Amino acid sequence: MCGVIGAWAPPDDAEGALAGLALSRALEGARARRAAGGGAGPGGARLLGRWAWGAAQGGDGVARWAEVGEALGPSLNSALRALAHRGPDGAGFYLSPCGGLWLAHARLAVRGARGAQPIGASPHLGAWSAEPTPLAASLVEDRAPCALWAAVNGELYGAAPLGAPHDLSDAALLLDSYARDPLLPPRPAAGEAHAGLRGEYAFALWDEGRARLLLGRDPLGVKPLCYAWRAGRLYFASEAKALFALGVVEPAWSHGALAQTLLCQYLTPAQTLFEGVRLLPPGGSLLAEGTHAPRLSAPALDALYPTPEEPAEGGAGEGAGEGAGELRAALLDATALRLDAQVPTCFQLSGGLDSSAVLGAARALGVERPWAFSLAFDDPRYDESAAAGETARALGARWERVDASGPRLLAALSDAVYHAEGLCINGQLPAKRLLCLAMRDAGARVCLSGEGADEALLGYPHLARDAHPEAAAALAARQPQTAAVMLGGALTPLPALEEAWGYTPSFLSAKRALLAPLRALFEGEGAALGAGRLDEESPLWAALPGALGLHGRPATPLARARRSAWAWARLCLAGYILKGIGDGMEMSASVEGRPVYLDPLLFGLAARLAGVGAGAEKAPLRAAARGLIPEAARLAPKRSLLSPPLGLPRAGEEGALVRALAVSAAEWAAIPALSPPLTRAWLEGLRRAPEEERARQDPALCALLSLHELHRRLLRPAPAHTTSPR
Repeated sequence: MCGVIGAWAPPDDAEGALAGLALSRALEGARARRAAGGGAGPGGARLLGRWAWGAAQGGDGVARWAEVGEALGPSLNSALRALAHRGPDGAGFYLSPCGGLWLAHARLAVRGARGAQPIGASPHLGAWSAEPTPLAASLVEDRAPCALWAAVNGELYGAAPLGAPHDLSDAALLLDSYARDPLLPPRPAAGEAHAGLRGEYAFALWDEGRARLLLGRDPLGVKPLCYAWRAGRLYFASEAKALFALGVVEPAWSHGALAQTLLCQYLTPAQTLFEGVRLLPPGGSLLAEGTHAPRLSAPALDALYPTPEEPAEGGAGEGAGEGAGELRAALLDATALRLDAQVPTCFQLSGGLDSSAVLGAARALGVERPWAFSLAFDDPRYDESAAAGETARALGARWERVDASGPRLLAALSDAVYHAEGLCINGQLPAKRLLCLAMRDAGARVCLSGEGADEALLGYPHLARDAHPEAAAALAARQPQTAAVMLGGALTPLPALEEAWGYTPSFLSAKRALLAPLRALFEGEGAALGAGRLDEESPLWAALPGALGLHGRPATPLARARRSAWAWARLCLAGYILKGIGDGMEMSASVEGRPVYLDPLLFGLAARLAGVGAGAEKAPLRAAARGLIPEAARLAPKRSLLSPPLGLPRAGEEGALVRALAVSAAEWAAIPALSPPLTRAWLEGLRRAPEEERARQDPALCALLSLHELHRRLLRPAPAHTTSPR
């Protein structure tokens, strides 16, 4: 789990070639000085041709080494500093001999001393560039030139390629896979190049011989990868803040993306909130070679997920036991792979079915005393820590209860938003930040989670509602605290989706209503943001089916649930849950998150077994978990991770509302089209509103406050210089 930064220029880019030549000469000059006895330089650097690796030193966790520092000056150091939380254990750099590409990598070490990246290889020769002791300050000479180079953020699981040391970085799996199938001739769908990889990852792979760059992202979007196309050159990084720190992208809001967020909370798979910064879609690839602009391949439907129209193998709840053995074996296999680490490993435990089953699987695999962390809210209506503690004790786990009371959530909000690079509508985001900080401070470096089970097994109540609209009242009664956020009361049909799909997914209707109070604060009903009127006729709804690759009308209740689940997986799971609450918060604390159910084999199997209906909520997993976990956890109803409202009075103060009221008119005016007078009036009205109304509007308050924090931390000058990455 690391941070990746890089840049590519086409061969006819004279200015880029000159910059590469200057960098190459600087590196060679540093090499000559070292050969003459100049020493290793700060950080214990080693250099191989134009490849350098440095050990992290100093309180800020940023690697500094003479060779790269001299060559690139402050811009690369600033970018690495912006990603220091992703890779506090070292940093590496590679420049291609032609000067057309450079890669930098900030490393979180979970596999011992080996694993420095970027990694280079000539697989047909069995020659790998990583050294047995990469921390040693020695010059490596007489090494075979490497044909392929890669930098990976995340984890790949599988056997090490022939000729590679057994504990080499998992990036070796990527190079081996590419060497066996190098996209010659280039296929129309470049995403096929990494379809067989198993894990959660984003990568940059450079083919030196063909002067070809391939970027890729895992099928479900666990790991992020941003990119920007500027003046004919491609820049990419694990987070947008690194592109800002490089100085290649001016920090600014994307008006259209901001308007879409106000309309339905989520962005489409390739969007970010920032002008000129794109996100590689889940399962997508970007291929750059020759003089052509990079070619994007973004699969419309992932082969791991059943198509929305695919018929069920059984009715709702029927045959759940038939696949239980296969699902249990897949759960054990996916858990075993993610337990492979040479650092302390822990578990996120909510007390519900999904995370409990992962903990139970680890126990069944022989983990004697698994280490579990659970959130504890100060409102019993939201708190699941008692159930988590009972499950932990029954499984013999070492259990840590993490205080997520209101004041602590509010204190963590700013850092949480900064690292997520997106808005939040609830204290769930800072709560996850607190959980991951507790893991880090206790010494854990890897955590396994139950994220993704609801997407695969259709476990959310809004999916059941789409399959069976007549059950809406009963579903809302089961989860009164989450009904407003997840179900949204009465459905509001959206004409464009009704025409395209024949129905409106419940979650899109709920999200449209959720931020309605906030939309009213933007002058001209948000028209100035460039997305048209923010109502049911918005062009967004008409464009959404095409953006998600979902066409036609599902014919059955199960098909409707799967259609909604697919839309949710692309909009919410990848763009909000995984990018912000998952990877954003985990890596903000230098903890590698490994979501077990998002293993491609386990996810695909679970999705094929899923059904919806009365009593069928995740029935296949409940059957598979029999005997692995306590019955109370196995039969527990679904509860979403939501914190108590941040805007309600706590301990004599008004929390988030007081903080929002303290923001000046000038600060509100800095946000495009936001009206300071309307904003102040709404906040004052909220102050006087009854508690029930304040709770109802809390998502809009959280979004407004996080919008302000994101602007303050990222879009005002040089966040890498003015803020701590932790």
